[in-house]
Amino acid sequence: MLLQNGGLLLCGTALTTLPLTHGLPLLLLVSHRGRPEDPTFYHLPKAAAAEGTLAALGVPFREPDPSADLAAEVVRAQRSAAEAARPFALLLGQRDLA
Repeated sequence: MLLQNGGLLLCGTALTTLPLTHGLPLLLLVSHRGRPEDPTFYHLPKAAAAEGTLAALGVPFREPDPSADLAAEVVRAQRSAAEAARPFALLLGQRDLA
């Protein structure tokens, strides 16, 4: 599932009722706006809340390794979701989406 971090903040119930409760692997590709390299100031609150929200929901997450191929990082994240039988979020910064 591809979504912006603002959308992630709205889907807590959807993440906890089906995927977490029933052990469904779900890869979340999150456009993590509001990071230091993002010049759009109004995204800052979303970036500040996204990681804490994921942690509070029990959804593991990480940012891609900048030295690695992004496609390989997506595959690695999907494997993490499948092996844990739960959602996993890959937080994509501006450099990943360019």
